[in-house]
Amino acid sequence: MKGAALLLVLAACAPKLDLNGLPFGGGGGGGTTGGSGGPDGPTNPLDAPNEERVCLTTDARQLTFCQMTGAANLTVAFDGQMATTSDDGAFTIQLTNTIGEWIVTGTNIVTSQMPFSPSLQIPALSTNTYSDLTNSNGVVLSQGQGSIFVQITQNGGPLVNATVTASPAAQYATFYDGNNPTAWNSRSTGLYGVAWIPGLDAGSATVTVTPGTGMGSAVSVPGIAVGDGANTYVTIDIPPPL
Repeated sequence: MKGAALLLVLAACAPKLDLNGLPFGGGGGGGTTGGSGGPDGPTNPLDAPNEERVCLTTDARQLTFCQMTGAANLTVAFDGQMATTSDDGAFTIQLTNTIGEWIVTGTNIVTSQMPFSPSLQIPALSTNTYSDLTNSNGVVLSQGQGSIFVQITQNGGPLVNATVTASPAAQYATFYDGNNPTAWNSRSTGLYGVAWIPGLDAGSATVTVTPGTGMGSAVSVPGIAVGDGANTYVTIDIPPPL
């Protein structure tokens, strides 16, 4: 997963931050786990319990903005550990290792999956929000299929005009953020730098991001888990051109 950074999510009332909880362009490291989580983040995530958050968002283009209420009683699981969220999505879990997938389930959300990151907030969409998105784009998922949302960044901010493919191929072509929260386009990423790949068979997939002309080289990330009926969230950082 070279070149990939898994990023986190912050509240709607806060300045726009990257998914590591840092201002765009500041702090954090590269690599597959998103670095140390910034200057105030733990240097070793196993040293103590971490209070983290499930980010319930009403706009899949803006995974950095969370509702302050409505995320109570969601179940968060990681490597056999489980926790329940408070109304703002906060939870505390004792980490025993740093390898695995975070999984969030609940009555009124689409199951979320996210690879481990030491300082994290996990995006989640309500079933109503996701239904609006699928209906607006003519997507009907079958049993045994899931989706991947990819936040694409460069130099700490969203990357526009990038295209995304998956292997094995999804049932539907990749959709990209546009001017409307639910009516996405099929061309390339917009101002939010988000791609949505619906209709992937459960298992794992390789995601390849190709930047626009003059914006750098393509980056492929293998082994992204796809869950049956779940949304998987990853961020892929594109190194700037030399």
